[in-house]
Amino acid sequence: MQQQEHEVEPIRVVILGMPYTILPTEDLTTQDINDLVKSIKELVDSYSQKGYDERRIPLLVAFHIADEKRRLQESHEHEKQQLQESHTHEKQRLQESYVDEKRQLQESHDDEKQQLQESYQLPLQRLVEKLQSAIEEDA
Repeated sequence: MQQQEHEVEPIRVVILGMPYTILPTEDLTTQDINDLVKSIKELVDSYSQKGYDERRIPLLVAFHIADEKRRLQESHEHEKQQLQESHTHEKQRLQESYVDEKRQLQESHDDEKQQLQESYQLPLQRLVEKLQSAIEEDA
């Protein structure tokens, strides 16, 4: 019989004397859980060392984490806005550059066209004059 997917072991931790069991998932790996528990324990220790009682520490830790999340969201939104503004500015710059390049190419094309017309106009004018002279001689 083939072995089913590798079974995940639950993680047991103790925070403020309370035991907790956390089961890793696909989105929350064992390493993720260990990192989070370490961070929470550091916050708990920090508030304990400041003299807060154990009943208030969980609320202080929750507010600390919520504030950190809020600041990260604000920072993310600010960076997102800056990126959008930069994108808009760059898009406008590229459009202006495209329009300028197109105008320069059109001017260059018009100049070449004018030169070609002028270079063919003189010989053509001479040919017309010769034909007119020939017609006048025959008449």
